[in-house]
Amino acid sequence: MHAPEVHLACARPTEFAHRDIEAIERLLSEEEREAMRRLRFEADRRAFAVVHALLRALVANDCEVDAAEIELRHDTRGMPFIARHPDLHVSLSRTRTAVACAVTRTAPIGVDVECIESRPIDAGLLGAFVIAPQPVTTKAFFFHWTALEAFWKACGTGLVDANPRILCMPRNASRFDVHLERSNGLCAGRGAVVHAYDDCALAVVLRAPADPDFVLKRTNCGSASDINQLSRAHAAHERFFAA
Repeated sequence: MHAPEVHLACARPTEFAHRDIEAIERLLSEEEREAMRRLRFEADRRAFAVVHALLRALVANDCEVDAAEIELRHDTRGMPFIARHPDLHVSLSRTRTAVACAVTRTAPIGVDVECIESRPIDAGLLGAFVIAPQPVTTKAFFFHWTALEAFWKACGTGLVDANPRILCMPRNASRFDVHLERSNGLCAGRGAVVHAYDDCALAVVLRAPADPDFVLKRTNCGSASDINQLSRAHAAHERFFAA
């Protein structure tokens, strides 16, 4: 039996030429374009367009449908889903520096990408949500924060104060299990650390029960042409590599 797969797509919005942004905007729904226009800063509008186009390309690749015809919806808690494809789990994350999205049929999924900034980290803030080792280094802070955000996205709630704290237990250099505080050792999530860009932290988490040895395949896109190629099932297959 083959291990379940997760497909991940990453991009740097600043790498896209202006004409590329105009091209991928045409893939978005009118609702998405309106949401993009409401963003105040051009950098945020660019990142919004890129991540939503990426997600559409990944879904088009998996479902063998036209990217522009995909209906991205959100449930009452804000969790994204694809209309007419309820068995396909999706997640997306964006910053001005990098964006990422993931799709799988394995289990509910969350992805989070964060820019590793030079300002001092807030260990106290992290401690309110995560049981983390001390002292908290910059690397540890961003690993735990992306794992935290990705896990609660997979759970469908997002990060809220009422959530219990999580504990990330390493399985190897790039894989980890998520446990909830006072959960009697039950695994709540299966995660992976992804080194997509040197200045970013990125984590993917599947909600348990899920196969801890899921196969994670990643592709990077830097243009509208890349996204269009990704959306085509046969061409896209060659773009993915082990993360």
